[in-house]
Amino acid sequence: MQRRIPFLAVVILVISMLTACGSSTHVTPPGPLFTTTPGTQAAEGVAYTYQIAATDPGGTAVSFALTTAPAGATLSGNTITWTPTTAQSRIANKFSVTATAAAGDVSTQSWAVNPSGTVHLSWIDTYWKASGPLTVPFDWTQNVGAAAEVAALVPQADGSLRVLKGSGNADGTFTIPNVPGGFYWLRMAPMATYWTSSSTFDFGRDVIGSPLRAASGVQNTIFNISASGLDPLRTEDWFGFLTDQQMLDIEFPRNAPRARRPWTCRPSLVRISTSRRPARAF
Repeated sequence: MQRRIPFLAVVILVISMLTACGSSTHVTPPGPLFTTTPGTQAAEGVAYTYQIAATDPGGTAVSFALTTAPAGATLSGNTITWTPTTAQSRIANKFSVTATAAAGDVSTQSWAVNPSGTVHLSWIDTYWKASGPLTVPFDWTQNVGAAAEVAALVPQADGSLRVLKGSGNADGTFTIPNVPGGFYWLRMAPMATYWTSSSTFDFGRDVIGSPLRAASGVQNTIFNISASGLDPLRTEDWFGFLTDQQMLDIEFPRNAPRARRPWTCRPSLVRISTSRRPARAF
C-alpha cells in the first residue's frame, strides 16, 4: 500500500489598498479696510463729528454700526455726531464702530475721546452762629486781585506749565474753561495750590461765629522792595511776605512795566501800595 504524504498548500493573498488623501484650503477674505482715522480731541459743549470711510477688498458695499459710544452719540449713515456734556468732559469716552461688507465680512475700529472741559469752583463760607448757619459767598467780582490769582496749571511735555485762567461771579462760583483731561495744578493762591484731576472744587470753609464787615477808615501801607540780585522773574512768579496775621502775596508781572510783562525781567525796585479797612463783627 502506497503511503500518502500530507500536502499543505499555503496561499498568500496580498491585497494592496491605496488610500488617496486629499486636502483643501479655505481662505477667509479680509474684512473691510478703514480708510479714515477718528479724532481724539473734543471740547465740552462743542459738537464732535467723525465721518467714517471703509472699502471692501471684495468690491461689495460696506455698512456701519455704532457698537460702543457715550450717551448722546449718534450714527447717521457714515457720520458720528456727539456733543460732550459737563459730566463727559475731561474723561475718556470710548467709541467702537463695525464695518460690514455685503458678503458678511466684518472689521472693527475702536478709539477714545477725552474732551477738554470746564473746571467749576465754589467758594461759599458757612458761619455757624447761635441762631444757625449763615452762608456767605465770596464775591469774585469785588475781589479782582484774588480772581486774577486763580488758574489751572497744566503740565506740558517739555516740562513747562500751561496757564489757564477763568472768571468768577458774585455768588461764589468760578469757572476755568478748556482744561484738558488728567491731572493739573489748581492754584487758588500762591500758598494754596492743589494737584488734582477733578472738574469740581469746593474752597468754602466752616467758621465758628459771625463774618466780619468793613468799618469806616482806610489804612494805607507802602512797601518799597529791593529785588536786585534775584534770578530772572517770569510770568506767574510771585513775591510773598509773611506778616504776623496773614500772607501778603503779590504777583510780580502785575507790578512790572506793562511793555515788559510777556518777557523775562530783572526787577530792581518795586513800589507797592496797599489799603486796608479795619474789620469788626456783625
